[in-house]
Amino acid sequence: MRAHIETEALTDSFGERDPEVYVAVVLDHAESEVSRGENGGQRLAHIAVVRTLFKIGSVQQGQSFAQDVQLKLEPRTDPHNLRLIAFLQQPHQGGVIGAAVQSVGMN
Repeated sequence: MRAHIETEALTDSFGERDPEVYVAVVLDHAESEVSRGENGGQRLAHIAVVRTLFKIGSVQQGQSFAQDVQLKLEPRTDPHNLRLIAFLQQPHQGGVIGAAVQSVGMN
C-alpha cells in the first residue's frame, strides 16, 4: 500500500522539540476466539485494531512535512477493512498534536 503524508508548516506553539510523524495501519473490525479466562469460549468483536505502526520522520518547527510511504500488508488483507491513521506526536511518547484518518478500500 502506498500513501502520501503531508502537513502544513508547524508554528512554534508546539514546543521546542520537533514532533514525530507516525502512520498506523488499522483494522476496522476483527474477531477473536477466547479459550480461557472469564471470557473463555466466547467470540469477541474488536474495532480499530492497530496491525502495524511506523515512525516515518519528524517535523521541524516552522517547516512542512511531505513524504510518500510504502507499507507492507499481510497476505489476504481485505483493503475494505482497513484505515490509515497518520499522527504527529511530541517526542518520546508525548501528547498527540494532530491526526488524520483515511479509509483504504475506497475504490
